[in-house]
Amino acid sequence: MRRNMRRILDLDEGLEVIGEVSDGEEAVRWVRQKHPDLVIMDLELPVLDGIKATQIITAEHPEVGVIVVSDEGDLELLRAAMVAGARNFLVKPYTTVELMTAIYQLIQRRPPAGGTKGTVLALYSPHGGQGRTTLAANLGVALAQDQAQVVAVDLNLQFGSLDLFLDLEPENTWQEMVWDLSELTPAQLDRYLTPHASGLKVLCAPRQPRWEEPIPAAEVQQVLALLRDPFQYILLDLSSGLDEVVLTALEEANLVMLLATQEVPSLRHISLFLDMLEEMEYPLEKVRLILNRYNDREEPRRQEIEKALKREIVWCLPDQRPIVGAAINQGQPVVLMAPKSPIARSIVGLARHLQGLGEALPSGTPETPRPRWLRPPTSSPKP
Repeated sequence: MRRNMRRILDLDEGLEVIGEVSDGEEAVRWVRQKHPDLVIMDLELPVLDGIKATQIITAEHPEVGVIVVSDEGDLELLRAAMVAGARNFLVKPYTTVELMTAIYQLIQRRPPAGGTKGTVLALYSPHGGQGRTTLAANLGVALAQDQAQVVAVDLNLQFGSLDLFLDLEPENTWQEMVWDLSELTPAQLDRYLTPHASGLKVLCAPRQPRWEEPIPAAEVQQVLALLRDPFQYILLDLSSGLDEVVLTALEEANLVMLLATQEVPSLRHISLFLDMLEEMEYPLEKVRLILNRYNDREEPRRQEIEKALKREIVWCLPDQRPIVGAAINQGQPVVLMAPKSPIARSIVGLARHLQGLGEALPSGTPETPRPRWLRPPTSSPKP
């Protein structure tokens, strides 16, 4: 199998095969010595199986992309491989096209050498119940399915529920990460992140609400800085308030996805929030307005909302509450449970739209000290 694979890869001038090994233990040693960009790992290996070898390699070398191959297309095996850190999965017999596609998907998703920092995408709405957590979970899975390196961060630090939406049981959460923050390096991040079968990783909210000694905004900023190195996309699921954590997240974000629905209270709160951002000189070019649960047969319609808010709506997610509700109750992202549904297709389209923005996204943290928008006026403005 290795000979055949090497014969295929040698035909591509853009790739160089720098070694072969015959068991999992040898693979781990070899990666430590040679530091390859990519590893193609069979799951049925002697001495140390492919799942365990993949787990060790990705924990020690998160920059190395692992593609696993197996005789079985079993869903549990796929889940185990992705949890171990694999970026792609091929079932034997696979075609030359399938092999090369898997390799080049990984190459294209790798950050350029020298370090392009990850893109921070903040999901926010000043009005509760707008679908932020649903979108964070599904958008994260959709991006991960496109072979992007994605982490979803639950920043509703008192009552976060991103773990429930993805049916996860976190071993560690924000709380444990903050306790160890002073000695934490990017290479150690994985122990605090909970993996999803799709390849998405999640930093879950603390298990119990914290009424005293809330997690300081400065520590949130430090964690986000660490996450920018290994991940291409950092999705922030924010609470509806405007506390220091939310303000810090908005400051750090490259893009703020502002969620609204057609309901009048939601639109009123969006209008007030946009006015506040403008008054505080927040860079509004970072804000994208998204209309959730949209029904074009109901009033007000998209054009009327855009006119009232004086702002373009960049994406409309269709109203499919029965499907979405069933997915939430089962802890399954709708993009996996009902991939052909209009809502799933729309979320996947939004994920690809965001990936297409590329360098057009505004930068995150400004170079200037504490911008004016983070220093609210001490008194109400004159009428």
